[in-house]
Amino acid sequence: MEQYRLRFRASNGYPSSCDIRIYRAIQLVVASETGEGMSVTNAAEQIATEVVRQYGLDPRRMLFVEHYPESYRPKSEGESYDLVTFTWGKYGAYSPTWRYMPANEFNEILDTISQ
Repeated sequence: MEQYRLRFRASNGYPSSCDIRIYRAIQLVVASETGEGMSVTNAAEQIATEVVRQYGLDPRRMLFVEHYPESYRPKSEGESYDLVTFTWGKYGAYSPTWRYMPANEFNEILDTISQ
């Protein structure tokens, strides 16, 4: 697993960041909210495009998971994961769709990778 802090200027002009984990074995990217600038939800297309460009991933194979740590969620809800799919074009990702992913499902994927 690789870990990075992705810094970018969001489409609204604000300096922004998110934490990135890349599991290259299955081209899994986890983008975690840092609270700096635009949220990972609102910048999903930009983050996915940057990750593909900077880290040489194949957008057709990449799994992109949006993660909100517990510290950025209401106490009763805990951390959250969403699988985000994109349409890819000449200039990058667009038209994201989100599917909620229970934490146990996400952890099963990580357990499978580590075996």
